[in-house]
Amino acid sequence: PLLPGEDYINQLKLIVKLVGSPIEDDLWYISNRNARSFMMHLPPTPPSDMHSLFPEASDDAIDLLQRMLVMDPAKRVAVEDALDSAYLGPVREKRLEVEAGFTVDVKDVEEMTLTKLNLQRMMFEEIRLFHEGVK
Repeated sequence: PLLPGEDYINQLKLIVKLVGSPIEDDLWYISNRNARSFMMHLPPTPPSDMHSLFPEASDDAIDLLQRMLVMDPAKRVAVEDALDSAYLGPVREKRLEVEAGFTVDVKDVEEMTLTKLNLQRMMFEEIRLFHEGVK
């Protein structure tokens, strides 16, 4: 694995080591004040050199990887742009692609209290909706 964190603290440190220290504005999506403070108090770290980490990777692969591994989700490459990248161009068959016709709303997961029971209920509901026609 690229980021084999031992726990959530170690995971965050590995992410920062890879992508570099965020600026405070890039953490707008973190609602927990303590988590944001933790991130801002990590030692200043420049981003890792992807060419050194992945010496066999093409420039197109590194470009796409760097555009996907951005701390601020609003600044990450959009899915459509990633699919249109030079790296994926040779393997993409656009004529075979079909849009899902719906969007995934993760607010229910993001805003709920994460307990084992809540997660079990949500998983059951998703499975039930997926198999609506099955009795």
